[in-house]
Amino acid sequence: MFHLLLATICSATIALVFKYSESRDLHRMAVTSTNYLTASVVSLVSLLASGLTLMTGGAVTAFANELPSVVLGNVGLFTSQGSLIWAVLLGLVTGVLYLLGFLYYQLSVRQSGAGLSGAFGKMGILLPMLLSLVLWRELPGALQWVGITLALGSIAMVSIPWGKTRSSSFQPALLLLFLCSGTGEFANKLFQKYAIVDFKSLFLLVVFFTAFCISVIMTVRSRRKPSKADIFTGIAVGVPNMFSSFFLISALNSMPTSVAYPVYSAGSIVLINLGGALIFKERLKPRELGAV
Repeated sequence: MFHLLLATICSATIALVFKYSESRDLHRMAVTSTNYLTASVVSLVSLLASGLTLMTGGAVTAFANELPSVVLGNVGLFTSQGSLIWAVLLGLVTGVLYLLGFLYYQLSVRQSGAGLSGAFGKMGILLPMLLSLVLWRELPGALQWVGITLALGSIAMVSIPWGKTRSSSFQPALLLLFLCSGTGEFANKLFQKYAIVDFKSLFLLVVFFTAFCISVIMTVRSRRKPSKADIFTGIAVGVPNMFSSFFLISALNSMPTSVAYPVYSAGSIVLINLGGALIFKERLKPRELGAV
């Protein structure tokens, strides 16, 4: 629970930083690139500080030999060499999914409004929950089901634009946002499920550096020069961005996915709303108070 609390605080911090900077007409792709670069650097420092030895010799062969029994047979974890390749391969895919989720969120906000986009992004947690129930029989207890129901209910209350139809319409980008967000979160679970957890800094380094490489190309192609505010905002977002995934993977080591993700998402909503009220003096609507 302590790791989950830290992950939730980091997740809420990201949103509060964006809330602070949203009125400044920042270069979104520059902020995104700086964010992923910062997260990559923090991941690299964490990897070096862990003292983890990366044995690359014969790693590909070891991974290929272990893959059928570990993933398909669901027997144990990869060895150190297998975990190294698993972290790299899964990290590459996850980095692409993270960036796609961000881009589809931007697109869906333009097409369907912030309300529906936020709802589909947050409801992406249903994918790792349902897949974990089906694949690994991670069944919650009775009291946990009550908590999950309350958490999902609070997400729906605060995210879905009830009764608003004039500016909100369903677009394919919403479904793609849901799939990319949910699959990206499920990738964290896939790493935790099969790899030695000591390799999480390597996994996150590959995730964020992959997203950085793609986003920096898009930033250059936009031909808009980043400002100091863009860079500082990206740094402020990058550190909690890395640690939110870092602590979430740690939490998944000892908690069922069906419990961790609703608490993580709903807890972020609580902190974001309370932060908006305390820091930015925003008045919470009755629906938002009910969700909190």
